[in-house]
Amino acid sequence: MVYDHGSVAPKRMAAAARDAGCKLVFLPADSEHARSMRRTLGLFGTVVDPTGRGFAEVVAELRALRPAGIVTFSETQLRPTARLAGALGLDYQSPADVHALTDKAEQRRRLRAAGIDDVRGEVVAHPGDVDTAVKLVGLPAVVESLAGRPTRRPFGDYLGVQVVAFGGAVAPMFPMSKFAFAPPFRERGGYGPRSVEDPALIAEVCGLACAAVGCLGVRQGVAEAEIKLTGAGPRVIEVNGRLGGWVDDLANRTGVTDPLRTALLCALGEPPPAPREGNGRLAFQYLLHAPMEATRVVSVHGLDRLRRIPSAERVYVRTRAGARVDWRTGSASALGAVWGYAGSCDELAATVEEIESTDWITYESEVT
Repeated sequence: MVYDHGSVAPKRMAAAARDAGCKLVFLPADSEHARSMRRTLGLFGTVVDPTGRGFAEVVAELRALRPAGIVTFSETQLRPTARLAGALGLDYQSPADVHALTDKAEQRRRLRAAGIDDVRGEVVAHPGDVDTAVKLVGLPAVVESLAGRPTRRPFGDYLGVQVVAFGGAVAPMFPMSKFAFAPPFRERGGYGPRSVEDPALIAEVCGLACAAVGCLGVRQGVAEAEIKLTGAGPRVIEVNGRLGGWVDDLANRTGVTDPLRTALLCALGEPPPAPREGNGRLAFQYLLHAPMEATRVVSVHGLDRLRRIPSAERVYVRTRAGARVDWRTGSASALGAVWGYAGSCDELAATVEEIESTDWITYESEVT
């Protein structure tokens, strides 16, 4: 497992490895986060330390361990993983296909060439590129709900569909519906497997996700396609060559599938299990965000109120009085999350409304 920021927690990964009947070898990236985790990684598997060593030396040590498969759950390590897979003779996406997964301009080119999605796109690297991009793409370049498909608050108008590729086929694994963004575009988490959307539309979205992942050359393992729901039908936002955020929790809590075990089995060349009907529960993970104008946390005083919300089973807060907050860091600015179950989408909507109206934190705001 090539490890870096965004990877699955080592303890959770070790549990999935036991279920898949394999042992873990960790190759941490040469990053501050990965270096800080090396001792922890060693509690759950063998660690190959790449610090100060060349690629050939690292490959030689890995080869001596006789790995049967390779996997990463970190976006930043997709390209290094493809290179390692080639050197070790392990099945994985090719470097060219990983390029299409990580370079969104190349990804859109492939989607258009395959006839899967004809949304125009243009790279804007500098302010001077804007006029050219607008001429090529046209306006509106960003479509909000007033000009597109209306949303039903608190639910978003896009999904993250997890798929699995194996043996030349791509199949849906878990469709995760999303909550509406916190302003301006901060993700609030997801819920599933049931959705506020019609089942026929979800089936169409899953088919589009599989086609998008397949046309990018993903041969084995798990991937995610983010799909936007528009008035003209589903459209591909992007494809990620890894498991999406929050999915492992939701898929396991609802009994539909174990995405990590599925990824490991694919890496080992074993056919992945088909998703199950699950336990019938509607699970959610809802991120807690500060308003855009907030700059500092003044007090955290009402966590017990959040915990008393009927559908909330777990509340996690990672902020404290005096902490700075900045909406510009996107979803990374989340102050915590609420996990739980709801009996229906209506009940889930009421739960979100109660979360948002609960007095549990105060802020210092920017004076404009």
